[in-house]
Amino acid sequence: MKPRWWDEAATDLARRDRVMRKLVRAHPGASLKRRSDAFTALARAITGQQISVKAADAIWRRLVAAAAPEAVARAFPRLDPARVAALAPPDLRSAGFSERKASYLADLAGHFVSGRLDPRAWKRLDDESLIAELVDVRGIGRWTAEMFLMFHELRPDVLPVDDLGLRKAAALHYRGGDAMTADALRELGERWRPWRSAATWYLWRSLDPIAIEPVKTPASPRTWVGRFPGRGRSGSETAPPRSPLTGVVPPPGQMTSAADRADDAGGARRARPRGRPDPASPSRRCGTIPAARL
Repeated sequence: MKPRWWDEAATDLARRDRVMRKLVRAHPGASLKRRSDAFTALARAITGQQISVKAADAIWRRLVAAAAPEAVARAFPRLDPARVAALAPPDLRSAGFSERKASYLADLAGHFVSGRLDPRAWKRLDDESLIAELVDVRGIGRWTAEMFLMFHELRPDVLPVDDLGLRKAAALHYRGGDAMTADALRELGERWRPWRSAATWYLWRSLDPIAIEPVKTPASPRTWVGRFPGRGRSGSETAPPRSPLTGVVPPPGQMTSAADRADDAGGARRARPRGRPDPASPSRRCGTIPAARL
């Protein structure tokens, strides 16, 4: 679903900014798209944190099988937060979640079930207020919240200044490749108001000709800058984990600790017998990471 404001944003950015004019003309008809409900999108984002492409996809499929078995065959399954909240910790652990990440998922489900996160009320909240509600959930930081506002809520004026991919693209187009700080990007972004989400999207797109949209799993090596949103390449087991919402590697402040990553990797290994490949992995089936099913 294309945002209702997208065409106006593209026209306005192209009129006011020479770089944006070139990027808008280079990508006609493309836009942000939403593919899932709020809880499922956030649950998928947590599931994919800090683990490999194959592990994230396999764990997600097991979670769907446990919480919504009737939706296993659907391209875009929806999870009921109440059913996820009812899963016992051993159920989540057997699906491949680390103890820490299982607590994140349980906390997310609890926020939705209790009404502390209520999508019906979000339209009344400005961006910062909604970000504040989202980061109250364990495992969700500002960067993840900003990606959610852009790719799920389709908010028009989000500028993720800590995003390394955005900084790289802005530096390339506006500074001849010289590094750009968060403060410098924030200052540059003033010229794009009130369409900073669209400007961010076009700058990301300039780094990769493949359409930027929420992706199901991580993708190619860290340029998370470089390829980022869209589809990845096969054989990226050594690539840094990317957000399931956007396919982007989180900035340093969003990365979990080495202990977290080891814990998560251990959970993924426990979920699948050693030496037995997971046939459900899309990267095994077709060699390419598919578009998101969020």
